[in-house]
Amino acid sequence: MGVPENLKDLVALSLLKDMPDAARQRVAELIMETANEVELADGAALFHQGDLGSDAGFALLRGTVRIEREGLPPVTTNAPAILGEIQQFNPRAQRTATVRAAGPVKALRFTWQALYEKAREAFTPEEQHRLMDALEKGVCERLACERLVDVPIFRGLPDPLTVRASLILHWLAQRVRVPDGATLFEQNALCGGTGFLLLHGCVELRIAGRFSQGFNPPCVLGVMPQFDPDLRWSATATAKGDIELLKFSWLNYVTMLQRRLAPGELDQLMKSVAAAGDACFAH
Repeated sequence: MGVPENLKDLVALSLLKDMPDAARQRVAELIMETANEVELADGAALFHQGDLGSDAGFALLRGTVRIEREGLPPVTTNAPAILGEIQQFNPRAQRTATVRAAGPVKALRFTWQALYEKAREAFTPEEQHRLMDALEKGVCERLACERLVDVPIFRGLPDPLTVRASLILHWLAQRVRVPDGATLFEQNALCGGTGFLLLHGCVELRIAGRFSQGFNPPCVLGVMPQFDPDLRWSATATAKGDIELLKFSWLNYVTMLQRRLAPGELDQLMKSVAAAGDACFAH
């Protein structure tokens, strides 16, 4: 199958259906730039439910896949389709279903991180927003009957708002792996508006001469949506075992939220963040 035919299939993705023709073409070209074509035999697994850490996505070009979730009847999806986008907003980076080829399958395999990086380089802010809109709508459609992981700062929010806020965070954040014993930040050092969303492992917080406390995922460290350039960490954070987290700037995150959310949604989210103070590392 040649490149022109692949491009034609990508432009037809339902993910891009609400975008202008030119924007659909640019997104399709970007996927092709970051992807490798793969062929899968009947029964081959693209994802396994519960798998952690994989950043892979697939653009299904030919064939059908079967989506299996524990406790639910399987469903099928036909080409063309995007697969693996739900993992992008799951704070635990955990696959929510097993996806298998139902007959021979041809697809483009890419990583979401590479796609995001290319999009930030190649797209205008308006084009980035269009792509994010498309991803959010697709995720909301797939998760109509499913709840997200109970991250403290999103607790109690409506599912669509949780989806949007989580996906924006994944768009902006940097995935970081930290070895056992490494220090994330030290007591009294400047914060710089940094936040961490712990995905895997345990972090110990220590305040000199006072106490230590362990934090497990999903949890947010450094809740400070009101940026203060003089703010300092009130404890030292150390990795207990190897950990994985999302590192982000609260200033950038709140700025993007202000651009992406309606005023009422933003107010609701900020109240949820404030209410999570006891469950997060407040300064």
